[in-house]
Amino acid sequence: MHEKLPFRRFSMAAQNYLRNYSWPGNVRELRNLVQRLMILGAGDDIELDEVKAALARSPSNPSWG
Repeated sequence: MHEKLPFRRFSMAAQNYLRNYSWPGNVRELRNLVQRLMILGAGDDIELDEVKAALARSPSNPSWG
């Protein structure tokens, strides 16, 4: 990513959740999620609830829309 995005860290809970998440898409889906979290988030840390909310809004989630 070459965009000038703010530096944010994933909390350990968020990291573990992403590691164990059953990705229905490919690595592009993960990249898009991280970009969304960087652009739309606030604060230095990306917490678990923020990750879950972003995944719930993901176009690859069947309940989205």
